[in-house]
Amino acid sequence: MIWILIFLLLSSLLFLLSMPFLRTKHRDLGVGLEVLDPSARWVHEKNRLLNLIRENDHAFQEGRIDSEEHKSVSNILYKDAEHALENARNHRFSHLPYRFGSTNRWLKLSILGLVIICTPLAVGVSQYASLSDINLDISPHDDGRIPIAEDAEMPSPFNALLDENGQPDVTKMVGRLEGRIKGGDGSRQDYVMLLRSYRVLGRNEDIPNLLEEATEAFPTDMEFRLDFLRVAIDHGTRDNSVLLNHTEAVLKHAPDTLEALWYKGLLLHRLNRNNEAVEELQKLSQVIADDHPIQPQIQKILESSYAQN
Repeated sequence: MIWILIFLLLSSLLFLLSMPFLRTKHRDLGVGLEVLDPSARWVHEKNRLLNLIRENDHAFQEGRIDSEEHKSVSNILYKDAEHALENARNHRFSHLPYRFGSTNRWLKLSILGLVIICTPLAVGVSQYASLSDINLDISPHDDGRIPIAEDAEMPSPFNALLDENGQPDVTKMVGRLEGRIKGGDGSRQDYVMLLRSYRVLGRNEDIPNLLEEATEAFPTDMEFRLDFLRVAIDHGTRDNSVLLNHTEAVLKHAPDTLEALWYKGLLLHRLNRNNEAVEELQKLSQVIADDHPIQPQIQKILESSYAQN
C-alpha cells in the first residue's frame, strides 16, 4: 500500500513540474523584481545611512567630534534610517512579477485538483508511517521497563563555571578562555568572547595585548587588525611604525578601506613623513564627501604638514 501512495505522489509531482513545458505559447517574463520593486531603493538608502551612523560613531570614538555634535548627527541619521526602513517595508510586496490571475483556467483547475488529491494522500502516508513511532505520551519508566537509578548524578562540564549560588562565574570563564589562548588552542570565538569579557569587567588595559595576540594568531582576519588599530591609536600604547605595518596589511587585503586609509595618513603625519601623509590624505579627501565628519581633521593635518614644509 505504501508503495502505491509513494508512486501516486511522485506521479503528481512530475506532472506539476512538467506543466510549464505544456504551454502552447510563450509569455513575457517581465523585467524582474529588482527593477519593479521600489523597496530596493529604500533598502539601499537605509544601508547608506547605517554606514554614515557607523562613521559618525568612529569619529566620536577617535575624538574628532564632541558628544553634542555626535548626538545631533546620530539623531538625524537614525530618524532618516527608520524612515527608509519603513518605506522599504511598505513597498516590499507592492510589485510582484507573477500574477496568478493571468494564468489559464485549466492550469488553475489542475493545480487545485493536485492539491485536493495530494493533501489526503500525504496525510494518509504520514499516519501510516507513524504507526511504528514511539509513543511520547507514555514514560518507559512508569511500568518499570527502564529503572531509574536513585542516586544517579549527571556530571556536567558547565558546573565548573558556576559559583556557589549556581550562577555563571565570569572570573572562571575568563580564566578558562585565557588558559586555552595561552596554551595555543584558542579559536577565533575564544578571542571574541575574551575581548567582550574584558570590556564587561573593565579590564581595558588588557585589551591591546589581547588584540595584538589575535592579529598574530589570525593574520588574515582584518576585523582584529582594525580593532587593534582603533584601540592602540586611541590609547597610544604602541609604536607608530608598528601600527603603520598593521595598516599596510589591512590595505593590502582591502585597498578601499576608508578607515585604514585615514589611519595611514594620520600615522605618517605622526612619524613626520609629511610628504607621504599629504599624498595619502589628499586621496582620502577626494574620495569621501565634503561634509564628511573627518574632513575637518584631514584639513587640519594638511595645514600642519604644509606649515612644516
